[in-house]
Amino acid sequence: MREKIYFIVLLILCTTNVYSQQQNNDNPLIQLSGFVVNYDSTKIVPYASIHIEGTSRGTFADMSGFFSFVARKKDKLVFSSIGYTSQVFHFPSDFNDTKLITVIRMADDTFYLPEFVIHPFSTPEEFDYYFVKSRSKNDNLALAYSNLRRVPFDMLAKGISLDGIETYRWYQQQRADLNYYNGQSIPMKVFDAFAWSEFIKSINKKKKK
Repeated sequence: MREKIYFIVLLILCTTNVYSQQQNNDNPLIQLSGFVVNYDSTKIVPYASIHIEGTSRGTFADMSGFFSFVARKKDKLVFSSIGYTSQVFHFPSDFNDTKLITVIRMADDTFYLPEFVIHPFSTPEEFDYYFVKSRSKNDNLALAYSNLRRVPFDMLAKGISLDGIETYRWYQQQRADLNYYNGQSIPMKVFDAFAWSEFIKSINKKKKK
């Protein structure tokens, strides 16, 4: 009786092993490498997100748009990036090699926002009052200089927050700086002559103000 039980267990293990090997042969691992570019291939798409559909496995393209990722032949790879429509990549059914090099082209994603009209004054009467009281400059050059003053542009820049791509690039740059000095101490800026030069220039600018 015990020999029969051992035989049945051994038979089940062998059947499971053969089945798993057959599945791996039908769905082998493939290393996919290439570049992510826009639809007409005029510019690269940096830091594109790549993941296997239905799973949490994935990676990112680098700043030059290059990527390298290992997946199964039957997996669906989803490429996505802010400002572009997501692209789904399928391995060719007749592909039998272990490595594949390709170029992923992503089309621009256009967003149409509803019309929004901004009025500088709450009522037409208030607009008429300030329009009559205002003094317009007749000199076009003086008007151009007043519109290109440094202070309004600095105030405008401080009020504009980073978008998704800029935030992600800043984060990746911080990670790259940390990895660059991995295993060693980060150099101190106090011994950097260029950093001291920028510091002195900033002090002189504040004194002039």
